[in-house]
Amino acid sequence: MHKVLLFILILTSVQCTSGQSNTSGLKLLSTDELKEDFLVFRNALWKTHPALDRYIEKKRVNQLFDSCLLSLSEPRTVTDFYVQIKFLISALQDGHLRSRASDEFNSYITNQALLFPIEVRFLENKAYAICSSSDVIKAGNEILTINGQKIDLIRKRLFNYISSDGAITSYKYRDLSVKFSFYYFMHYGERENFNITYKDELGNIQSTLVDAETMTAMNCKNEYNPPQKLLDFSFRDDNIGILTIKSFDYYSIRNKNENYTDFLEGAFKKLKDSGSEKLIIDLRGNGGGRDTYGSLLYSYLTDQDFSYYKSLHNSSRQLTTADHSNLRLQHPQPNNFQGKVYILTDGYSFSTTAEFCAVTRSNDRATFIGEETGGGYYGNNSGGSVSTTLPHSNITVYVPTIKYVLDVKPNTHHNRGIIPDHHLTPTINDIL
Repeated sequence: MHKVLLFILILTSVQCTSGQSNTSGLKLLSTDELKEDFLVFRNALWKTHPALDRYIEKKRVNQLFDSCLLSLSEPRTVTDFYVQIKFLISALQDGHLRSRASDEFNSYITNQALLFPIEVRFLENKAYAICSSSDVIKAGNEILTINGQKIDLIRKRLFNYISSDGAITSYKYRDLSVKFSFYYFMHYGERENFNITYKDELGNIQSTLVDAETMTAMNCKNEYNPPQKLLDFSFRDDNIGILTIKSFDYYSIRNKNENYTDFLEGAFKKLKDSGSEKLIIDLRGNGGGRDTYGSLLYSYLTDQDFSYYKSLHNSSRQLTTADHSNLRLQHPQPNNFQGKVYILTDGYSFSTTAEFCAVTRSNDRATFIGEETGGGYYGNNSGGSVSTTLPHSNITVYVPTIKYVLDVKPNTHHNRGIIPDHHLTPTINDIL
């Protein structure tokens, strides 16, 4: 009953097409073209996706598809149609189900679109300026309203375009912080300027008008600076081990000339030789990667045989131990650690990372600190994805192919991630 009520609330709170873009320069699609693209999209999901009803009953999924199809009653730009696709993907509550707009749309966003010119970071239900080309709004100022709408209302509306597992919002907060200007453009369309009320550094409420900017003209850009090392192990002065794993992705690790298996073997040997009784594992920002890297890490935290996956299946059959080694009984490593373990997580702790955390939590093997993981406790839909490009809008949809079910103990929330024992989010001062 909870799933049904949750879905009805989603369906009734936001219309299937809620974008208000005025991007007249982009391609206009006829109703026939829109419907053909939508049917290709729907058929691709039903054919390939292993569990569209993982969090939502199949009847409700069909109702959502039918509602969106019926709404295609007049021509729309590729932007407006992409808004609808993004909304629908988000409503299906699968963080591995993704989409990419057409090259035309992406070129428009990059070079022509008028965007909100302030880099924003969301912390809980508040938003703070991180960087602004305006001389008025300073880094650290809290943004209260944009064009007369409260920032929390804007956040709730934009969340409807961000895909995430189940009812998890920690990933959405992170993603919205990185792509706020893009999501704001999707929902509210282009604006020449923005009337902003904010709280200054002295706590006074102020208002100002700032001009929109193109992405290429912005002084503030979310530039990702990759870490020098994806795998790191060190000791604090008090002999507490710190194991930092930025990614479980095989190719990313290889490109750094690092070796995951050798790294773990060396790190846990050092840990054993040191006599350390405490270990911190930092998995913040780790979006996942190779499945077996999660089970291998847990094999260093136990002295008992353990089960990792309960089942895997695609759209046509159940997978066996011949298909995936994580379906077999797993064994501990010789240099396994028996001391206290603390795991740091955030909203970007996703996929393989969340799987490892779920098994660790299920076996009461660690204390979790930070934010709820971005991936679900019971598993996810992932594996290799199949891409389908819609013929008229040229939107590409990436559909996961395997339903992963973890062998974990029952949890109170069927649609949540690993909720930390000690919930901690950074403050705006930490970020600055």
